[in-house]
Amino acid sequence: MVIMLLRILWLVLRRLLWLIFVMILSLLLKRLSMIMVLLGGLSLGFLLSLVVFVFLILTIVLLLLLLQSLFFIIKSLVLSGCLLLVGLVVLMFLLFLVLLICFCLMLLLMVLFVFLLLMVRLFCVLRVLVKRLGFLRGND
Repeated sequence: MVIMLLRILWLVLRRLLWLIFVMILSLLLKRLSMIMVLLGGLSLGFLLSLVVFVFLILTIVLLLLLLQSLFFIIKSLVLSGCLLLVGLVVLMFLLFLVLLICFCLMLLLMVLFVFLLLMVRLFCVLRVLVKRLGFLRGND
């Protein structure tokens, strides 16, 4: 029974480490995409924003896999009779879930912010193009 619980805990720890790695990588890519948009690289900033959106979806998938593992742990703890450990696992899981939801919301807001920056930048480029076309036609 102890060996089975250790295997399950190792599985959860591995999935949790992957989730943390994806979260850190997506934050770094988001910062890079914001810098690219501000420096003028519209297409590169847009591509990095799409990559971060894919990382957001990957984070949600990893969260679902982690949920599956935690439900398996809770089921095996209930079957073994360790109700106090079940309470601790559920409490830790709820705290982790709140933190992960906050992270996903923050990442989504950052993606929306980058899209807003892209739209403002695109509007500025279009305004300059319209002015130049107006000058070419002779309108001041």
